[in-house]
Amino acid sequence: MSTRAPARPEALVAGAAALVAIAGAALTLFFALELSVAGLAWVGTAATVGLAPALAVAALVTLLARRAVLSPRRAAGVAALAALACASALGAALSWSAGFDAADAGFDAAPHTRVTLLTAVAAWVLGAAAIAALTAAVLPGPRVPSARWLLALLIGAVGSPIVGAALLAPATTVIASFALLVLAIRPRALPVERPARGVPVASRPRPVPVVPARALAWSAAAAGALAIALALTGSTWGVVILDATQTMQLGMAVGNLCALPLVLSLDLVLASRNPGRRALIHLVAALVAVALVVAAAAPVAGLLGDSFWQWQLLMLSVGVTAVAGALTVGAALPGGRGVRALLAVAAGAAFAVTFGVVLMAAAPFLAPPLAAGWALWGVRRRARPPQDRVPAGA
Repeated sequence: MSTRAPARPEALVAGAAALVAIAGAALTLFFALELSVAGLAWVGTAATVGLAPALAVAALVTLLARRAVLSPRRAAGVAALAALACASALGAALSWSAGFDAADAGFDAAPHTRVTLLTAVAAWVLGAAAIAALTAAVLPGPRVPSARWLLALLIGAVGSPIVGAALLAPATTVIASFALLVLAIRPRALPVERPARGVPVASRPRPVPVVPARALAWSAAAAGALAIALALTGSTWGVVILDATQTMQLGMAVGNLCALPLVLSLDLVLASRNPGRRALIHLVAALVAVALVVAAAAPVAGLLGDSFWQWQLLMLSVGVTAVAGALTVGAALPGGRGVRALLAVAAGAAFAVTFGVVLMAAAPFLAPPLAAGWALWGVRRRARPPQDRVPAGA
């Protein structure tokens, strides 16, 4: 007999929200110019501001209703108010953009300004009502209904514009949708009792190679610091005839390569502590190393004056890093193979369309402090004791 429950509606809705949010963020990030030329610049905004948040709220209230936190009637009311609030927020965003374009072209933007104001106020009121209705049901506090609702309305009035402003960043919707997808999918696997067992000798953690791992980390920190100095001040050294932009690109290329010893240090330590997942750890480390090499080639292309390949190589490094992250998430989360694969793909895509570009561009500056911290606190001779132990008296 199967030990898995049927698909839950909140998981389906959360998955749809994550898919729409990721697609909208990808369109906004990678195809903004093409959409603008085709007159479809509103598509990404409609996905991340209008549709995806409404689906995410619907998934949240469905999950809370199934756990008896919300009544079905209140869950439906919150979902409806949130959908109207998202539609109003989308209207405000689109009318503001249209007014800006009209003013830039020399036309009267006053009609668009009035529509923006009206839809923004409507989004604020409807969003506050949705937050208040949700908060009044889950808020611990006053037992007097009027006091509880007063506090909930205050939270809604303050929280609605904050949430609305956060939705303007596509990353907010992507992260929220992915978090809801994790919450909605994890309860699907029914608990199965496992007998206590000892840890096989072959799967016990091996001694951590402290000295080489720490030496690698410190070398990455020192070399990375020199690369940062080259990027920021190399044009004043007089060693090479390069301007500040060129030395920045050269320093970033060198800094990406200087992070490779840190990856090797992490691989040595983590593979020693987790022998059962040694192959996966080696694969993830190899992918990260490839991503760093590709990221190092990107500023070199810029140094040679090829901005097209500079962007393409940076995007390729983001994609390789996203695959490494997806493999890590798929191995770390519980659940069946299909569930973990879905969450892994969603995590990789979410990384690529949110923080991927910024993280890979900033990698040369992030690596030295991370390497120093890893050398000081991450490298330890003893690994954590395994969770499964031989029962006492066995």
